[in-house]
Amino acid sequence: MILLFVMLTALMLISLVGAIGVLSKRNLNDVVNQVDSKRAKYAAYAGLSETLARLKTNSNWNAGLTDVQLDSDPNAKYSVEIVNNINGGLGEPTFWSVNAGAWIPVGAAWVRSVGKVGDRVEGAAGMIALAGHYRPKFDFALFARTSMTIEDSIVEPYRSDGIAVANPNVGANVGSNETGTPAIALNNSVINGDAIIGVTGDASLNSAIAAVSSTIRGSRSAADEHVTLQPFIPPFPASPDASRDLNLNGGTYNLGPGDYHDINLSNGAILNLHPQFAAPDPLGRAEVYVIHDLNVSDAGTKIRVPATQDGSLPIIIYVTGNVNISGAIEVGTFMNGAI
Repeated sequence: MILLFVMLTALMLISLVGAIGVLSKRNLNDVVNQVDSKRAKYAAYAGLSETLARLKTNSNWNAGLTDVQLDSDPNAKYSVEIVNNINGGLGEPTFWSVNAGAWIPVGAAWVRSVGKVGDRVEGAAGMIALAGHYRPKFDFALFARTSMTIEDSIVEPYRSDGIAVANPNVGANVGSNETGTPAIALNNSVINGDAIIGVTGDASLNSAIAAVSSTIRGSRSAADEHVTLQPFIPPFPASPDASRDLNLNGGTYNLGPGDYHDINLSNGAILNLHPQFAAPDPLGRAEVYVIHDLNVSDAGTKIRVPATQDGSLPIIIYVTGNVNISGAIEVGTFMNGAI
């Protein structure tokens, strides 16, 4: 009887250990699948980005891409399928694509980018977009829904790959949906680009674009369409805690990604945005800064991306409150490494 009891107890323990082992393996597989899915999503986004870059240089491009490896993650690949009707090459004002399952009008291209990690089906993620000749918000270096005021500043183009100074022939445009009041007010400033106001405005009027001791090196014009800015939702909120303020009056400071309250820079202060990760983090974190208010003032004050940041990873700054930049701050230059 005692021997039978001992054997039954041993069998129960073996079953329990086996069950724990199966659950642990299942949980580990679930975590791996989640990480692979996020890595695959990054790869799919990379496929969309490369497609848009190719369409920008050749609007007739329709070759697609097959199993392109990410430089930062050799196990991650993306493939792109494209149906291009941007220039009307499909022969119809609106073309029905069976593969896409969508109508594609002239002026647009249907793009599907699929990212995959290894050969795991669980690691696949797809992105679908309709690309074309639309005006995104980043056609502008600075844009305001209503009016904007720029004082003692230079607005210049920025080249994000970090290899060379931006092409001076590429405009850093400023724009507003406003038409009067003025829509754009400049004081002792230089705009290396166009000044564009709302659709019905008259850009030749000082009441629309007021430039005092300022130079607009591009043209003055009214927009051909109203610019719609979609509300953004940061991946996490700015800190409500005033202890998360950064007040830098001169000097240099390296700041890692994260949530902050107010950042105040003055008197030639230099703030280096210092990434924590050398490659896309498989847990889904990014080089993201979320700030409540950002105030930058006085000559020589800069926010810089490190020289080691070659543009392969985005550094994203969300400001949920107000942005105030004044006092000979250069906006968007590579040479001086400023905003």
